[in-house]
Amino acid sequence: MKVTSVALAIAAMGSVNAGKKEFSDKKTPFQRRIEKSFGLFDEWAALQMAGHSKFSELHAELDNKSKFRHKLDMIRDKVVGYYRKTLAKKAEECETELENCEEYLSCSGFGDRLRDLTRSKPLVSESDYFLEFTKAHLKRSVRKSFSAKCGAESEKLNKFISKFNTVVEKARGWRAQCDRYANTDCPSHCELIERKKGVFCMPQGWTRPVKTD
Repeated sequence: MKVTSVALAIAAMGSVNAGKKEFSDKKTPFQRRIEKSFGLFDEWAALQMAGHSKFSELHAELDNKSKFRHKLDMIRDKVVGYYRKTLAKKAEECETELENCEEYLSCSGFGDRLRDLTRSKPLVSESDYFLEFTKAHLKRSVRKSFSAKCGAESEKLNKFISKFNTVVEKARGWRAQCDRYANTDCPSHCELIERKKGVFCMPQGWTRPVKTD
């Protein structure tokens, strides 16, 4: 990679004369890519879990976040935090300013041609397909943005991917809980059913369980 080919990109993020610390605090192309992957999950939830108690109800013990937001923020903070930690160590190893340090530039993604993998994403309304796309996108982003030469541990990366997939599957299960949605937000995979105590959002085809002796 030619260092000169990324000089303008670095300059656009801040003064390259400001020193290592200021520049290393800026978001890098790889960090933006990682955050974009998590953003897909946010996009899915905004449509598919709107009105669901796990998405809308805030809890004081969770820093006034919903259970969905709490779980997503935890794994996102861990992944981004680990990336920033490994990048900071690489920056400390540089004997030159960061804009001239090949290893730092390589680990930050400057000069790397990053494909926009979201161009082929399915519609959010295609819930299951979109979630599978989201999991695959995060996995590719992690594999692209972390590497052994940049100080990343493969075992830790595998754990990140596994934990994210667990959160996705947890949210998929929440979506199926039709009775957790407000009547005004009853989604298309559920239906409003009139019962003695009022109208409720229930699974499609729901009938009152038959009592047995």
